[in-house]
Amino acid sequence: MEINIGSVIFGVFILMLCFLPFILSSRNTKRSAKKLLNTLRQMASEHGTEISHFETFFNFAIGCDEPKNFIFFVKREANDYTKISVDLNDFKKCTIINKGRVVKFNNETQTVIEKLALQLIPINGKADIQLEFCNESDNIELYGEMQAIKKWKDLIDEAIS
Repeated sequence: MEINIGSVIFGVFILMLCFLPFILSSRNTKRSAKKLLNTLRQMASEHGTEISHFETFFNFAIGCDEPKNFIFFVKREANDYTKISVDLNDFKKCTIINKGRVVKFNNETQTVIEKLALQLIPINGKADIQLEFCNESDNIELYGEMQAIKKWKDLIDEAIS
């Protein structure tokens, strides 16, 4: 049986074209996560702290300095970043905001998350701080954000108490 080298090269080329979008998407995701983490680290250094624990997601990252009781949060929105630094010593309570609505589609009902955030309530009665994990305008599916928000709430509750 004779192998046509031109057919082999063409087949390999077509396979590479099929996998290229996945490879590029993975590279962009890793690059975005690295940029979010670097932003968290920069925020921490501005407060004389270090990130001891962190998580990155599609468009946001959250981290903390457990010994110094600081939380750092950064979210990418369009071409801008929302950055929030929180000294947990100034807060008395943390709650989860989970706003959603029920929609019907093809005789099935589904809950659409409109907002998922951590709400930090200060000791001195000042305005609450919200760390918004996602909202309706983010246009993303949830991939672990529900578990992460519960984990970070528990972490913050432990630091506040």
